[in-house]
Parts: sequence; C-alpha cells; structure tokens
Amino acid sequence: ATMMKKGEFAGKLNRAFERMGMTPPHPKRTDHFDEEHSEKTHHLNDDFKRRIADAKKHGHRLKDVFAKPMKVMADFIPPVYPKSQEEKDFINENLKANFLFQHLSSWEHRAFIDAFEPIEVEKFTHIITQGNKGDYFYLLHVGRVSIIIDGQNVGSVAPGESFGELALLYDCPRAATCAAETDCKLFRVDQKTVKRLLAGFTLKGDQETKALLKKVSFMKHLDERNLTKVA
Repeated sequence: ATMMKKGEFAGKLNRAFERMGMTPPHPKRTDHFDEEHSEKTHHLNDDFKRRIADAKKHGHRLKDVFAKPMKVMADFIPPVYPKSQEEKDFINENLKANFLFQHLSSWEHRAFIDAFEPIEVEKFTHIITQGNKGDYFYLLHVGRVSIIIDGQNVGSVAPGESFGELALLYDCPRAATCAAETDCKLFRVDQKTVKRLLAGFTLKGDQETKALLKKVSFMKHLDERNLTKVA
C-alpha cells in the first residue's frame, strides 16, 4: 500500500470534522481544487467549452461520486492490455493534463495506464455517436477526430488529447459525435473499469486514513463505526 501524503490526510481529517459539525483543528483546507491547473484543450468553440465547464469544476470529487453506488471494490482486478514503453509513456504524459486523473497518485496512474486498450479505427468511423449511451473514455494517439454536435462541426481532437469524459462522470447520453477524420490509433478505457478503480482507490485510502486516525491520541478509543465515519 502507498503511504498517504500529509496534505491528503489533513484534508480528509478536516472534512470529517465538518461532517460531524465540528471545527477542524486547522481552518485552512489542504485539499482545494486548483482552478489554474494546466491542461490541453480541444480545438472547440466557446459554446461546447461551456457545456463541459461544470463537469470540470467537480473533477476533484470523482472518487467520492463513483464510490457511492459501488460495493466492495478494493479487490477489483482491472484489465491489463499489452503496450510498448513508448505507448505507456504517451498515456502517462497526457493523463497528467486531464482533469479526471490529476488527483491520482503515481501508482493509481499506473493502474489506469495498464487498463487502457489500444484500438485502431478507419477514416470516417464514428467513434462515439451523439445520443448514445457513453461507455468509453478515449485518448487519441495518431490521427485526427472531428467533434460534431447536431450535425455541425464544432471542433477537433489532435494526438495527445482525450474525449468522452462526460460519460465517465454521469450515466448520460453522449453530448457529441466524434468521427475519425483520418485513420486513427487510440487508447480507451471503459466506464465500469474507471468506476471500479476509483471506488477501490477510495476504499484503500479510507483504510489508510483509519490506520492513521488510530495513532491520533484523542481518537484512539473510537470504535470501528465511528472511525469509519471520520475517515
């Protein structure tokens, strides 16, 4: 298991005190979402950017959102797809720029990298179709992809950029069609794997938090139920 960083633990402890109606020992929160985070942006028009802005605002809460409907997932074994080191490095470098993955530890990143499946599609293929149920998140490796809303081309995706994030945030129909302008190589990961991985990370993180809480003098006498509430 990975050691929880001091800031991560302090953030969890502060949130626990707030849920219990108590004042945190340190008023300054340590788990804020960096509004100025750097990220690669699709070549999109302003209207489409506004449609995804709300989802991005809540990127730091994804683990909690995904954990709620899931049962015990700490032992979930994600798929592992063979990839070259160059492909792994490509995925890792470009995941760092995506709001979905910015709050993961290095070992959590590695689990996602292994779970990405390499695929190839021919020119003019509809990779995702507006109105259909979302099931995959995509990272473009080679080629170019058009973004089409209500029959109008509103932007494009270049290598190193990703699409399909909204399907991982909510069980909702696709907001746009993404069609291959050229023959393309992509990496994709399915929604179920993402949900289960994030839920598993949350459970493991809570277990680490409880272990640390037991070392706090005024909490060491709490029973398991109350420790779980605080964690």
